[in-house]
Amino acid sequence: MSSSYFLETLHKFLTQPSTGIPYTFSGSPARYPQIAGACIEHQIPMPKTENIVLHSSLAPDECIRRIQASTDPGDRAIFSLSGYKGSKPLLVKLDGNRFVLWKRRYYRNDFAPYLFGTLSQDNQGTRLEGHFDMNRWVKIFMKIWIAFAVLTSLPVLFATLNGPVRENAWVGVAVPIGLIAFGIILPKFGRWLGKNEEKFMTEFLETTLAAQPAESRFTVSQRVIENTPL
Repeated sequence: MSSSYFLETLHKFLTQPSTGIPYTFSGSPARYPQIAGACIEHQIPMPKTENIVLHSSLAPDECIRRIQASTDPGDRAIFSLSGYKGSKPLLVKLDGNRFVLWKRRYYRNDFAPYLFGTLSQDNQGTRLEGHFDMNRWVKIFMKIWIAFAVLTSLPVLFATLNGPVRENAWVGVAVPIGLIAFGIILPKFGRWLGKNEEKFMTEFLETTLAAQPAESRFTVSQRVIENTPL
């Protein structure tokens, strides 16, 4: 496939309304921030969150006590291979009936899952609702990275597509697309590496709280559990 055919095909694709991005190769650079925003909002989703709902016959206070007794507080430590105090496999931060639970690990994976959950009274027991998601600050950083990659890459990409076709023109297309793809694939890969951690934390809660997945009558509430730092 020749580089000219590739560039013409890419040009036609990007200028189609179905892409959801208001690309215009004759527009001014002032529109680049608008295009970057459209890319993030419509074309570059973060990894999806996974929800869990459990029911325990224990009271909420007893559930909190058991979680605290079986985990270490998420306090940073300088002289620790994991970066946190203690040695238990799970770390937790509690704030009333809300908690954040994550796996102690001895390698770097900023995209590994955290469990953001709440405990609430449910008849004679406790209802636990939660979802797995990345750390809030990591998500913010990745959105900034993608926005930066889009803003710095668009001028190069547009100049390549508008300029005369050269033998190495593919570089002006591959590098911008590669930067943006890196910001999309890396979080998904990190989340995939931490997939077993989601299973580990779920089984921990089921065992520690003598809990079971909620039956059909226990539906996920519409209340939003935000992944805000505790």
